[in-house]
Amino acid sequence: MKVNFENITTSLIIKTGVVIVTLVIIASLVFDNYKNSYHQKVVDWRKQKDHYFRTNEESPILQKDSFPGLTYFEPNIEYRVNAHLVLLHDTTPISILRTDGRKEQYIKFAIATFSLNKKEYELTLFKSKNKATEKVLFVPFTDKTNGEITYKAGRYLDIELKENDEIEIDFNYAYNPFCAYNPRYSCPIPPKENFLDLEILAGEKIFEKSE
Repeated sequence: MKVNFENITTSLIIKTGVVIVTLVIIASLVFDNYKNSYHQKVVDWRKQKDHYFRTNEESPILQKDSFPGLTYFEPNIEYRVNAHLVLLHDTTPISILRTDGRKEQYIKFAIATFSLNKKEYELTLFKSKNKATEKVLFVPFTDKTNGEITYKAGRYLDIELKENDEIEIDFNYAYNPFCAYNPRYSCPIPPKENFLDLEILAGEKIFEKSE
């Protein structure tokens, strides 16, 4: 019996191609579902914050009855990045200026290095001197959107400290300080070292006050 190796080879190539295409389709569907799930998680978090601002006594919103909700960029998973963390061992407090001219003491806890849009950036992560044992790090930052699309004085991130030297920075959760909504509040001004030389098109936008 004569075996037609050419036909066998062609058949194997076709089957292999079908398998590869199927795997690509499955991977694409999984990633799409992951993105949709992530998108919904961010949207739900924003809805909860709107509800808090509209109903809670400690909300900074002055006109709660006409509060339309905060405005945001669309959730974009590209602005969720992994960062390498370098801990700083000098625990000497530094003073950060607040919007009312007062100063507040913080500890420079670590430097986070990450890539965004194929470029490398750094942010300093702080701990309040009065909350030095907490595992949530304070990240005040500015970028090229400030004063145009986002609050002029900058925005904040809260980042949970992990047990290793890697953290996740998600700019979709970047938020405005309370003084963006209400002049009665005093807020820390992001230090110059935390200026990012690009547009962070993620997170909260400028607050549109009710008429």
